Amino acid sequence: MSVVSKKTQFLDSISFVGGFYTDSAYLQMAPNSNHGRILFIDAYDSFSENIAALFCQILPVEVTMIHIDTQIEELLDKPADCTQNALALYLQNFDAVVLGPGPGNPEATSDVGLFSEIWRLPSLDVVPVLGICLGFQSLCLAYGASIRRMLEPCHGHAKGIKHCDEDIFTNVGEVIATNYNSLEVELGDKHSLAEDSGPTSSSPSVESGSSSPSTLCTEFYPSQPEFEPSLTCPKLRPLAWDGFGTSMSVKHVELPFWGLQFHPESCKSNAACQSIIKNWWNTSMHWSTRTRRATNLSRSKLLSGHVWSRPLTPIHIIAEPCDIAENHRLTSTLQEELQALTASSAATVEFHTMMLPKSAGQVLELCRSLSQNDQAILESTRKGRFSIYAVPGPSEFRMEYNLETSTCTLNLTDQDKMQWKMKLLHVLDEIQGLVVRRRVKAGHDSVPFFGGFIGYFSYEVGLERLGVKQELRSASEVLPDINLLWVERSIVIDHVSNEAHIQSIRKDDSTWIAEMVDKLNRLGCPESPIALRSARLQALLTAAKIRLPDEEIYKREIQACQDYLHSGDSYELCLTTGAQISLPTHPENSWLLYHNLRHHNPVPFSAFLRLGRTTILSSSPEQFLSWDRSSGSINMIPMKGTVAKSPSMNLALAKEILASPKESAENLMIADLIRHDLYSTVGWNASVEVIKLCEVVEHETVYQLVSHIRAMPSIPPTLSADERQQEIMRYGHKALRQTLPPGSMTGAPKKRSCEILRRLEQRRRGVYSGVLGYLDVGGGGAFSVCIRTAVSNADEDRDGRQTWRVGAGGAITVLSDVDAEWEEMKTKLESVLRAFRPDG
Repeated sequence: MSVVSKKTQFLDSISFVGGFYTDSAYLQMAPNSNHGRILFIDAYDSFSENIAALFCQILPVEVTMIHIDTQIEELLDKPADCTQNALALYLQNFDAVVLGPGPGNPEATSDVGLFSEIWRLPSLDVVPVLGICLGFQSLCLAYGASIRRMLEPCHGHAKGIKHCDEDIFTNVGEVIATNYNSLEVELGDKHSLAEDSGPTSSSPSVESGSSSPSTLCTEFYPSQPEFEPSLTCPKLRPLAWDGFGTSMSVKHVELPFWGLQFHPESCKSNAACQSIIKNWWNTSMHWSTRTRRATNLSRSKLLSGHVWSRPLTPIHIIAEPCDIAENHRLTSTLQEELQALTASSAATVEFHTMMLPKSAGQVLELCRSLSQNDQAILESTRKGRFSIYAVPGPSEFRMEYNLETSTCTLNLTDQDKMQWKMKLLHVLDEIQGLVVRRRVKAGHDSVPFFGGFIGYFSYEVGLERLGVKQELRSASEVLPDINLLWVERSIVIDHVSNEAHIQSIRKDDSTWIAEMVDKLNRLGCPESPIALRSARLQALLTAAKIRLPDEEIYKREIQACQDYLHSGDSYELCLTTGAQISLPTHPENSWLLYHNLRHHNPVPFSAFLRLGRTTILSSSPEQFLSWDRSSGSINMIPMKGTVAKSPSMNLALAKEILASPKESAENLMIADLIRHDLYSTVGWNASVEVIKLCEVVEHETVYQLVSHIRAMPSIPPTLSADERQQEIMRYGHKALRQTLPPGSMTGAPKKRSCEILRRLEQRRRGVYSGVLGYLDVGGGGAFSVCIRTAVSNADEDRDGRQTWRVGAGGAITVLSDVDAEWEEMKTKLESVLRAFRPDG
């Protein structure tokens, strides 16, 4: 049985602080007496939403989530003369507490926060508690256990769990569960119940192609041994362990406290884990019936306002107005200007579909010839279906945002600029608001893009959302963090049907469409200067100077990453570096280089963007996020694990290599992280499923391991078609906010990992590791991850030479080999650099 989480009902109406929902709004949910209430205390982990969703979907409960550093007093508005413990008072509103996983060490107060206060509650204020991973370790530490580092942390590996078939493990059968832990609990001399106790760092795991669970552990649930309390932990009873005696679950012998070292919510944990959760809930409610409800205030009295001085209902917080900077129109707001600039937009798409008369490359050349300034091209050069070419129009404008100065700029076609000082959240609201207000219909059903914004969001936009501290940028890092071109006219090529769709969202634009159809029918052969082997290109590349990253520094950073992984601060870190290329400055450079790049590295998500002073050449193989205008489905397809193609490396061998525990764990960690991000978007009772896990795909230069995660928002069937479209767009834009930066470029847990990477890399990534794509006024959207991408900033041009920057990196795990990681990074880097090297 499941209930609709109250969280999703007011998610858009509450305020943000540092990118997170403020507790004062997030926590106040209307109680439902027909269901239990669980308080989830989140330690800023990247799997917490998955756990909350699991509880909501398999138990008759509502879940309220707070953070470990939440100030409980601020939630109560309690009377001034109230002497009762604030946490105890707050917990009277809940039937049980879950202490979640998270980075760090339970011995560090800042890593566990409220966890420690739970164990100090007076006996009369105790509620049932389940600690998971870090929460489990905190429980054990509080009652005498010691915490130590594992020699080989277990990150993203599913293992067989032995148990006594008692208490919350009664009748659950074989347990296979994913672990994410660098630290382990030592209960004392009597803690190991495995017959063949050995090094805890070598616990067996269940991986692709490995032995079955029953062969890894001789007994999954042996008959219950006689319990002998540990001298150091007399209050804790072991319930489960792995094949080498490492503690996997405990129960307090007197109080209703349980702990699980493993992650029951992971997509590789089996159904037995759900049975454990159900058993815990039933056992907890039985305890409450016998004990707590007989000694505490009745639930009806608690929820009537006796404890709370204000009703537990959603709060609607009005965002403060934008602070408008001085400019030539002081009275105008950004929203008013956007409305005026798009006044020519129509409610329907006007389009003409024709068979493609020439090659897509010639259409590309035509669109390029029509553009004088900004240019946006999203191409599929291999295995993808559509290519999108923006055609400049009379109402074209570009929207920029700079995080450092909190400045939003509108760049108009006549070089006029308008600026506003405003917060990132407000800018994102304005972008979403414009696309929703200008939504259109009646375009060709199969075309993914009718019109709207095309551009990018930097990696740092995601850091801002997470609340990661940003440093000031150097002179070489002055690119806008958001850079979007408004597109009203476009040509979309369908490579499957070989059709060209000429379309416009401007009012009464049939004349332009007819002119463009005529131009396409009269296309000639491409001009010789654009030929891939042209003399100009080779002369340019011969003059190129390439500066590669420093091998010693990168390897030292890899080792530093592994130190953080062993300490428990992260499970996986996507460390990056970059190369720099210097070329003679010439107006044709970027176009020649883009053609060379798409020739050497054809991929599903090629892109050429010239947005003001910024030029981007992308040959990304990775889709970040897309949502469908019809079904509303939200799809993410992360890539983790790369093998370079060579004469000796075929698909079969690549599959064998990418099936290794290291590569599988990389992919699983990001798949679980993405599930978390998507649950935070669509709500805990919506559908988030793993369509594919760890599938090998072939690209021009590499084989890569990918997964596919899909979310389906719960949209009421009673909505009108127009209301349904607005909901789909709202969820899509929310997904973009909630999932930045891409998990495949950060690691897990995302926030702590980003903080670590910031310290190690000592630079802004900018466009690299960000995302580029489109926000469609038809209702959809799609973005690729900015990898295999070269970026140029015209402000860096010096002495007749132009600078290009190319980033590359890889996921560092505890199983990473330093030399192998260096070689993998170079493989990724070379897939772009070969476009900057002369032939031969």
